[in-house]
Amino acid sequence: MRVFAVPVILAALCVCLSAVPAPAKKKPPKTFFFVHDGGDHGSPNQVFVYEVAKKGKLRVVPGSPFVSANTEDATSGDCNTVAYAAGRKMLFAGGGNGISAWNVGRGGALSELSGSPFGGFEATGIAVVERDGATFVYASETNEGRLRGYQVGVDGTLTPLATPTFAAPNEPYGMAVVGARLFVTNASVLGGGPLVFDVLADGALQAIPGSPVGTARSLVIYAARGRPAVYLPDCPVGNVVGFSAAGAAVSPTPGSPYASGVYACNTLAIGGARAVALPYGSTAQVFRINTDLSLTPLLGAQPTGLANPAACAIAPNDACLIVADYGATTVRSFRFLKDGGLKKVGDLALPAADVTGSVIGQQ
Repeated sequence: MRVFAVPVILAALCVCLSAVPAPAKKKPPKTFFFVHDGGDHGSPNQVFVYEVAKKGKLRVVPGSPFVSANTEDATSGDCNTVAYAAGRKMLFAGGGNGISAWNVGRGGALSELSGSPFGGFEATGIAVVERDGATFVYASETNEGRLRGYQVGVDGTLTPLATPTFAAPNEPYGMAVVGARLFVTNASVLGGGPLVFDVLADGALQAIPGSPVGTARSLVIYAARGRPAVYLPDCPVGNVVGFSAAGAAVSPTPGSPYASGVYACNTLAIGGARAVALPYGSTAQVFRINTDLSLTPLLGAQPTGLANPAACAIAPNDACLIVADYGATTVRSFRFLKDGGLKKVGDLALPAADVTGSVIGQQ
């Protein structure tokens, strides 16, 4: 009988293993497009939220728009006034009374924190830096020529940094983040390009040698997704300017600035392999982001049917382009074709009086 012991045991083991349920598949993250209406033209300070579904289809998140306790800001058009903290699943937006702070639910719904807004000052551009387990939020205080920095607490509230303000002369507006490096636009006619700061472990900002870099003036600046580079429209000229942050020094990306089939001044959308410049009006220029971080224009100016694109973003994996067009009070999505063409997917209503920023977040 002993000769049958091993097969019997193996058979019993197989039965037991087959009874163990397979591990549940992890649900893919949901993607949301957050549009900030700063309220400068009579509407409240509020955020519209759209879920980005398959193939670029959009859905309005129930409860949208979400009205903030903040007051109206003094900006108009894209000024990078909203930022998403991926690690904390939080959204931050500017306004006339400081920084609004929101928790983002699994379905994209927003709930504003008790005590929000924080700071009691006119906050324009907003940026988030997450490093070493800490989350820091920065706001440009344009009229005062400075930045303000905060750390996000365990409960989500904002506490000013030990050194709460940092000099940023010549009208700082929009901001972008590459790792632990903060880029800040300069909109002043006095000249000077983006300011560049290293974000230290305690959240303090330290200007890098050579800051500001270049001469491009703009209200907005965007970081490439998963790439060590930022791009901004040079408004006086209408070109797109790129900077590489791959090393300790910041340098122009190869071939920068980049001529465009459109007058690049209004807003940009930057993904991982695609970039899009949208001027005021109904055209767009698509670029390919090359491995060396240079940009190559594709197909020339393309018609979009838009009226006044105020803010835009590219979904993860360059799945689609989403544009907030407050001239036509719509949000429109486009799919990227292989040759760089744009194919319209659809529109949803955007009953906003002013659009001052947008951002993509996943939950």
